[in-house]
Amino acid sequence: MSLTLLRRHAVAKTGNGSEDVAVLGQHAYAVVDGATDKTGLRYRSRGREVSPGLFAAETIADALTDTTEDLELAVLVARAGAALAAERERQHPGLRREEYPSASLALLRRSTREALIVGDCRVGWTTQHGAHETSGSIPPDEILPAVRSFVLEALAAGGEPWDGSGEDPGRAVIMPALRLQGVFANRVGRYGYSVLNGEPVPEELTVSLELGEARRIVLATDGYPQLVVGGRLTLDGAEEHLARMLTEDPFCVGGLMSTKGLRPGQRSFDDRTWLELGEY
Repeated sequence: MSLTLLRRHAVAKTGNGSEDVAVLGQHAYAVVDGATDKTGLRYRSRGREVSPGLFAAETIADALTDTTEDLELAVLVARAGAALAAERERQHPGLRREEYPSASLALLRRSTREALIVGDCRVGWTTQHGAHETSGSIPPDEILPAVRSFVLEALAAGGEPWDGSGEDPGRAVIMPALRLQGVFANRVGRYGYSVLNGEPVPEELTVSLELGEARRIVLATDGYPQLVVGGRLTLDGAEEHLARMLTEDPFCVGGLMSTKGLRPGQRSFDDRTWLELGEY
């Protein structure tokens, strides 16, 4: 049976522009999550000036959408990466690799139900045995949130708690490391991780899934900390879980530990996109 789009849901963390992009291609579906900028550069994309993260996400999405052949996922990723590299060099030649605009993605080939995760996006699926989920990982993003949390909790313990306004003192401490972490992009090793930044993506840093028996498949960005809640893979459950976590941990130093927290006027700590597919 063929897969069809059942639900598409996207929310920007600010309520305005998002750096997530959904792809509904002829042969593939994807969600693409542009990385938060640390350079201050701007790019042109789709006729307007945008952040590096949105530039990366849109360039990758356009390359995937323009592909009319039913290609292997690794080939699709390579083509999208080449398109990103070419357009980056045209607009900002000679950048250091840690300055490259980049994005994570979860990609699904319709004909075979193979999925591939590059970076830290998420995939959920259901079978007759229940609901399941998995995600990619970025080792620096597993270390630096703990440092940020330490700084904020240390300030609070010392009688100088951060109230959420002004500069985030914890993020300020880790910002030099955030700017550096790109040197580990697509390098196999202790801190290595996969990301689409225009370089070749090592297969061993990605997550490959065979989902031939799946009845429903969800591709999501990491703005959703959990897809399967209470044993069920539902958008309502994921949204309710996120809302509860944001209420309990708005600065994202505990259960939602992150490199950034909820700021005044924001809807969440990150953009989020949910693409749900099923049989018909």
